[in-house]
Amino acid sequence: MAYKIAFYKGTSPKLWDAIQQWAVRIWSRGKYSHCEFIDDNGSSDPNTWTWIAATSYNPGISAARMIEFKYGHWDVFNLPDDVDYAPAMDWQMSNLGKDYDWVGIWLSQFLGLNIDDSDRYFCSEFTMKALKMTALLRGDTKRPESYSPNSMYRKLKTMDELTKWQK
Repeated sequence: MAYKIAFYKGTSPKLWDAIQQWAVRIWSRGKYSHCEFIDDNGSSDPNTWTWIAATSYNPGISAARMIEFKYGHWDVFNLPDDVDYAPAMDWQMSNLGKDYDWVGIWLSQFLGLNIDDSDRYFCSEFTMKALKMTALLRGDTKRPESYSPNSMYRKLKTMDELTKWQK
């Protein structure tokens, strides 16, 4: 069993979803609009992995689920094997079903006020809060809601903690 992180670079065919995705990319200066924490369940097939994230899409909650993986839409990275991810997994599983944090994404991301709803999450906030419970990011002093998918990617890449997953 290994853990991964995936960053979404695809664009939805639905106009409103595409507009939101491009807004996140432009505002956060990068190619990603969403991120997910992954438990690969010991499998090399991404369609059998457990994808864990807060998502604005139906049903707009934090969820652990399987997805129909589209190779060109995601960049998937292996997280270091020498880290205990149990605290991150425990926290994520205990917070499934929480509503999407629309207030937080506007007030902490777009307006930079670091104001969010402590009982709701958006994707990068949910993932960073979990990762900060591990030795990988325990010393990080930035608030989880201050991270976008792109700033989270840059943080992990700068730490040299990501290796590209190969099918």
